[in-house]
Amino acid sequence: MKFSLMKGLNTSLKNKFFMLILGLFAISVLLAWWFKGFGLAIGIIFEMYLIILIIYKPEIAIFLIIIFIFLLKGPFEDVLNLMPREVVWGVDINIVFLFLRSLLSRPLNTIYIRVLIPLSIFIFWSIISSIVNNINFLTVVLSFKDHLRYVFLSFAIANVVYTEFTLKKLVQLFILIGFFQIPVTIYQFSIFGQCDYVSGTLGRHGTGELLIVIDSLVLILFSFSIYFKKTKYVLLIPFFIIPLILGSARASLILMPVTLLFLLFIIPRFRVRAWKSFTLLIFNVGAILFLTFLLFSPVKMASKEFLIDFNKGIKQQVISPVVDNKKPGRLISPIIALKWLKEKPGGFLVGYGFGITKESYFEEYTGKFYSEFSPKANQLSTVILEGGIPSLLFYLFIIILAFKINIEFFKKVEPLYWKSISFAYFGIIIIYLLGITYMNIWRLYYATFPFWFFLGIISGAEKILLVKNGGKSY
Repeated sequence: MKFSLMKGLNTSLKNKFFMLILGLFAISVLLAWWFKGFGLAIGIIFEMYLIILIIYKPEIAIFLIIIFIFLLKGPFEDVLNLMPREVVWGVDINIVFLFLRSLLSRPLNTIYIRVLIPLSIFIFWSIISSIVNNINFLTVVLSFKDHLRYVFLSFAIANVVYTEFTLKKLVQLFILIGFFQIPVTIYQFSIFGQCDYVSGTLGRHGTGELLIVIDSLVLILFSFSIYFKKTKYVLLIPFFIIPLILGSARASLILMPVTLLFLLFIIPRFRVRAWKSFTLLIFNVGAILFLTFLLFSPVKMASKEFLIDFNKGIKQQVISPVVDNKKPGRLISPIIALKWLKEKPGGFLVGYGFGITKESYFEEYTGKFYSEFSPKANQLSTVILEGGIPSLLFYLFIIILAFKINIEFFKKVEPLYWKSISFAYFGIIIIYLLGITYMNIWRLYYATFPFWFFLGIISGAEKILLVKNGGKSY
């Protein structure tokens, strides 16, 4: 049965309801314009429009939310300072509304029932650790906002999208967003040179997160080249190396090759075709880089600096010990976190409290260990430090379960399109798993998006295909 907020109301009540909504809407826009300026007023108009779409056309709302996340938030809020932070918070609330709306759409998706079990245990244990360690309640809530934003969006994708066509369009939108990063990063490089500002539309200091998004896109194109036997997809991939070279995301030299090689060994049926695609990819990347070295001196200098800084980065950011309370290297940080747990009574069980490393716009709600020195260089060390060993196990179980769910989907699904998406998702999960040693990947605004987005996509595809085939197979 189709959901309708207006069901059961007569025409007169409907008209009064809409007049009330429009009146409140107009008043809120005028007040926002008067006290906070034009940016907040426009943001409220956008978010009110989203609420209407969430009620009546939730699929369109999903598209607009993703466009906001990747194309509006970074440039207008972070770089140009034209969008107030309240607008970003408002869209987060819209995502929660979309999640609640999805609960009324149809029965809970079976995949998400499985995911919600370890996720609920992680949330429960996080609350316990925060209570035991007297963490401010609002700090905990704000930390959950960072962690659960795309969980809610993923669930909504799985539950409110009713057609394969829409799911495929969502994937296309993600690919187009990736393509858009190429000219933007080239323009940024021409202004700033090689630095952490060369991060596309992901705002300042976003090259690490851009790496995760670009690598996920490369995996999709690589998978398409294998399953659709078209080299054009491989020929496109080298262009996505450009943003990674022009920026400062050195980990791409490790994450991308490791992930691609992993994929080559999990598909015995298409291994020959996969190796051909991989060989062609390596050749194309090498040829394009060689030509750009010869023709464009800025790229030559950027590539040189990229390799030099990679060597420095390994020493300073990955394996460096603690010196004068400076942040330890990414691989050293989890070791130090474990030492801290050992020093605290009950530390291995409940850690130092969920949210204690949280950064907040409001200083009074910023976690103590964000302002002070602590081993919080990546998600692995942060989870260990905040919730102890149980939180780490619950978190890893969520990732392992996503991998298991995708294996089941991959084995059963027959259409090549969904086979290729599922195959690419294996790589995205591996990137996410490696990413927990590289950054605080779960609570970052962009980096965690591919993991949850494609879990929602394959979950929705499974349900649609089951209905389409009479519940027998997909």
